[in-house]
Amino acid sequence: MVNPASNRALRAMDLIPYVLENPGVSTAELAQNFSVSIKQIEEDLSLIFMCGLPGYTPYDLIDLVFEDGVVSVIDPQVLTKPRNFSKTEHVAVVLGLEILKSLIPDSPDYQARILQVLSKINKSIPNVEVIIKKEKSFQYFETINQAIKLKQILKIVYNSESKDEQKARSIAPLRMYLRNAQAYLVAYDPVARIEKVFKLSNIISCEIGEISDTFSSMAEEELVKVEIVVDEKHLFFVERNSSIIVAQEQIAGGIKVILKVRSMDWIKRAIISNAPGIQVISPPELASWARETASKMISFYAKTGLV
Repeated sequence: MVNPASNRALRAMDLIPYVLENPGVSTAELAQNFSVSIKQIEEDLSLIFMCGLPGYTPYDLIDLVFEDGVVSVIDPQVLTKPRNFSKTEHVAVVLGLEILKSLIPDSPDYQARILQVLSKINKSIPNVEVIIKKEKSFQYFETINQAIKLKQILKIVYNSESKDEQKARSIAPLRMYLRNAQAYLVAYDPVARIEKVFKLSNIISCEIGEISDTFSSMAEEELVKVEIVVDEKHLFFVERNSSIIVAQEQIAGGIKVILKVRSMDWIKRAIISNAPGIQVISPPELASWARETASKMISFYAKTGLV
């Protein structure tokens, strides 16, 4: 995957104070926390060896050690504190915390901790004020939370961006999460028998329905482990389906992803709709299906003269 020099420079400035706060941290932990590969972390640490203060003698360079996968900083020079947020980062973090606070109205301890963090962040950049405009859809947080806790069906009217239509749906809500300052609901569609992701800002109306046995039947369904490689032009697939992803690893040209799905029909549709941006590794029968389907599609288009 493309790794601009600016990203490496910012990551290097964050790595040193992080290691100082977590002495003896492993390269594997660093890779996971900074969302890069272990190889990339090792390359970044090797680069830091050559960085330091003007003069650039051995006494002016940052001194660190990473042996057997364990990292220690001996002399950090001036990089003892994390860098400050930029204005854009500040806005994004504050917005995310405000949304998170709205997601857990019944958790006073977490509410207090979030307010404490918000106060600390706002004091760090006193000249930047973030004003949150509450969208209408935020009123459904409490309703959705209650439905999740009581395992009740939600009756919603949803505005589909892809189909440009509003449709009434009955769904079994599972969990909510944040991604890029947007709130999403993961729910099970009892009719299609698959999990779907709904953007909360697109929910037009929402009310709690009856208690359903859908949740117990879901627990009995066997999840299928699927391993795929998603190229860098289709990373929105990873973002959109992060709720069912159990592991991911950045590799050259994309991300290797392991996800667990309830419906093979759903993953097949996802593969076709993102072709050729998704390569199936396992299970073998799904990989064979993907190759055969791709071959048939190429053959069909070849006959029409379109390829």
